[in-house]
Amino acid sequence: MKRFFLLTLFLLLIPILSNAQDDNGSNNQGLPTEGSYFTPQTSESLYPVEWDDQLKQAIESGNTSEEMRLRNLINSKTSHLKTIPDLNDADQLISYGVPYNTPDWLSSDILIYSGDIGQTNTGGRRIAMVMGEDGNLYVAYIVRPVTGTNGRINIAYSQNGGLTWQAVGSVTSTTAYFGQLAMTVNVRGTSPDSARVHVFYSRSTDGTNFNDATINWVSYRSNGTAAMGGVTAIAPSSGRRMWYPTAYSDGWYWTTSTWIGVVAGEYSNSGDTCISLRKARTDDWGATYTVTSLTDSYPSWGDYVPSAAFKRNSSTSTDSVYIAVERRFPASPSITRILATPWSNTATLHRYSVPTTGGPYTNPCITIVQSASAFNNSRIIFVSALLNNQAIYHRSENGGSTWTTNSSLGLSGEIVPDFTFISSDTSQSGPGNIIACYQMGNGDTIVIRRGTTGGSLGTREYKLNEFRSSNFNSPVVAVYNDGGTRYSAFSYTGIVSNYTSNVYFDQENLTTGITNNNGIVNGYQLSQNYPNPFNPSTSINFSIPKSGNVRLVVYDLLGKEVATLVNENLTIGNYTVDFKGTSLASGVYFYKLITNDFTDIKKMTLVK
Repeated sequence: MKRFFLLTLFLLLIPILSNAQDDNGSNNQGLPTEGSYFTPQTSESLYPVEWDDQLKQAIESGNTSEEMRLRNLINSKTSHLKTIPDLNDADQLISYGVPYNTPDWLSSDILIYSGDIGQTNTGGRRIAMVMGEDGNLYVAYIVRPVTGTNGRINIAYSQNGGLTWQAVGSVTSTTAYFGQLAMTVNVRGTSPDSARVHVFYSRSTDGTNFNDATINWVSYRSNGTAAMGGVTAIAPSSGRRMWYPTAYSDGWYWTTSTWIGVVAGEYSNSGDTCISLRKARTDDWGATYTVTSLTDSYPSWGDYVPSAAFKRNSSTSTDSVYIAVERRFPASPSITRILATPWSNTATLHRYSVPTTGGPYTNPCITIVQSASAFNNSRIIFVSALLNNQAIYHRSENGGSTWTTNSSLGLSGEIVPDFTFISSDTSQSGPGNIIACYQMGNGDTIVIRRGTTGGSLGTREYKLNEFRSSNFNSPVVAVYNDGGTRYSAFSYTGIVSNYTSNVYFDQENLTTGITNNNGIVNGYQLSQNYPNPFNPSTSINFSIPKSGNVRLVVYDLLGKEVATLVNENLTIGNYTVDFKGTSLASGVYFYKLITNDFTDIKKMTLVK
């Protein structure tokens, strides 16, 4: 069997301590706790990794016979690592593809779901939000058990930037409980209609401690059809549980041959011992999963709260998965470590010692900016975390070779509960492609920053949530890219009677509602907004005597488009659009109505 060591590749990526600083970033030396253990971990590849490259090309080119030949070769070497689903213990799949309940239009935030969220003692991964490759926003969340249903996950999506939401589907169980989840959304083929949602979730018949929990998966098309899964992707060894699922894919670079992965930690049922990190990959859209175990001198220490992202290199055989972990020691503060492992089915592992000092560093979250340059090794990596309860972030502009550490995401002295979250837009071009958030105090305030790679994460936007955010669950953020214009979007769980309840959504410059007031239409008309000046919300009325495409756009004084309020086909009517300019600076703005037969523009003033 051909032996495969990624040592040469990884030596090129061994970190050099950086002296650069940003937002009070630090260049402190790494902690010496791991001592002589700092060596790359290597293992024998199960098959020639070139087969992965060849399989990708066969799928992309539609060469079915070559695809099947390569699949048979790979399966002959990996069949012992394949997860065999127990269809007798499958969870129930429910398809919707219909408007999601009845949207509740609040004065600010949009209520996606009303009811208790998640199981107690399950950590902070009860909701997930991503912008799919089809340009839509997706949210998944775990519902608290009720009589007759122990486990339930709902999946919803929005085709208009979060203004309205539709149900995709649900997975339920009468016997098992669901603890945590992760999600990825990829287009299968060249049509956005082919988008598939993959949700991975921890599952156990023990609703208290989640003993023996597995990682299961479920998948739907965005319209709720073609449901798959409800079965196990990763199973622990006896007396252990799988926890902290984190999902990723290489879909930015492929069409039909997208591969999807999930990493989760394997721990003792008591949670005090780390056994391994399990990496599962599917190359057939979820039909089968190949699982490998990653170890790094456990149990000398333990790696918890893994957060993973895909890193593109020069080919499929050299692509990587980067995993940020909270490394816990028996007698020292926890620190952040980055583990790199090949995208291929091998247990090779390399550890990046991100230079840190002091501690503890807790709850890391990683994002890697995927660029249009398929073979660019210098990926931009951001990792957010907590340092002594202050929100901070580390960043690398060159794929992990050097790091700027301990940059201030939040301010010193702020009371931050337990979580940060960071995400990125899938393009390095243009500003505002990195977004991060954290909570303050008792969840009263969610703070969001959106900035640019190579610079600061931007201005801190405070108190963007209308309702108190649960301390027991992390808010999540995404960059919503509307035809090249980027917006900050976030979702969070609220608190009702001390329970984590309700799922809310908001987005900067979101049109909070469009209403057809009916009545007689006397021609095209664009009215002055009211109130004016406004802070932060105002209403704009317009009339159209003819059905067709209508655009209502907001510009700043320089003529830059800052928000699209309407861009759709409307029937004859008198309309009211509610607009919220939370993220805009005080000043004069213009709003313009554009139809095939009529254009008008008016001025409005935002005063904060």
